[in-house]
Amino acid sequence: MSRRAAMALALVALAPLLSHVGASAEVAKTATRTVQSSYSRAGGVTAATLRPELISPGPEQSSKSPEDRVRVTATDASGRTVGIYVEYQPKGQPPGASQVYCGASPTLSIALGSSLRVTPVAGTCPDGTPSVPTSGTIAFVFTRPVVPPTIAPAMRWAVLVGIQDYAGSTHSTFGARGDVNAARTALLHSGWRSDHIRTLVDGQASGQAVIDAMAWLAARSGPGTFSLFHFSGHVCISSRGGCPAGHTFLWSFDNRFIPEATVGDVLGRVQGRAWFDFAGCESGAFDVGLSSPKRLVTGSSQASETSYEQPQWRESVWGGLVWDQAFLQGRAGAKAGRATIGQMVAYGKAQAPQVTANQAAGPQHPYVAGGDPTQSLYAPRP
Repeated sequence: MSRRAAMALALVALAPLLSHVGASAEVAKTATRTVQSSYSRAGGVTAATLRPELISPGPEQSSKSPEDRVRVTATDASGRTVGIYVEYQPKGQPPGASQVYCGASPTLSIALGSSLRVTPVAGTCPDGTPSVPTSGTIAFVFTRPVVPPTIAPAMRWAVLVGIQDYAGSTHSTFGARGDVNAARTALLHSGWRSDHIRTLVDGQASGQAVIDAMAWLAARSGPGTFSLFHFSGHVCISSRGGCPAGHTFLWSFDNRFIPEATVGDVLGRVQGRAWFDFAGCESGAFDVGLSSPKRLVTGSSQASETSYEQPQWRESVWGGLVWDQAFLQGRAGAKAGRATIGQMVAYGKAQAPQVTANQAAGPQHPYVAGGDPTQSLYAPRP
């Protein structure tokens, strides 16, 4: 069967984002602060089901904004578990919450800047064990979300590559231009400078031009920058295309193959924070040492999987889910234009296997590694 004929069979409701000719809610990072206070005797007496009678209220500590959670633990010199009476203000509620715990509380959601008082109590713990405080310490472990640094527009750079119409007889994609349009719209709406966004579409995206654009991105990066590289188009492996064996290649407009080793070498020079996003079959293979705590690598599918496009969206499945639906349309749990990168990626990762569940080559399972899920595209102007 000719390559052209093989491609004709692929034109179904969801088209493979082909790799051959013709064809994590993320959890926010947190930090803790521990404060210890001592006690020398029981400050109250209690029974299993009764509110304690306070004789001498125990130590008190205040949270610091943005600390919004706390866990308290009593360590008695006797080595025995003792009851603690915890008084605090829950997040979003007035003061007045209180509870007796055996030895330690669960993690409590607290109002910003509120105080807690913890009193060791004699009598009986809620689980029925005796509580006989002698002396010891109470540890307050406050937790706060870690917010990534705000990176100004002047420190943000992007390269967006979308190849829909290829040179020669290479089959066109359906959604590469739509992916780039959605990504560029998202960046501009988030405050990115247009002169810091380099866009290569169709004939502009020759093999050398793509490599040069990656090098341009690396050259402008520094310890305090945020860099974005997005590619939407064909990817080639030898079993499904005319490229050499042993590698996975970005497929440029002029049918030049850029191996993953070159992609890793050039993008590996990018400093600071970064997001490298690939929409193409087997795109998980492009994480060749690129991902790190500051560098997120996403691929529309795993290194051995087909990725698909949605002709009705005029976008790839991955691009449509992440850039259009999750961010621009606000479906990732935040209002339109305010989703974090982690929310965008989590939405796409969850939805893609469902959208592609009935495809002959099997569903696509996006690749996600590294990065800071709390990072935002939003770049407020000075």
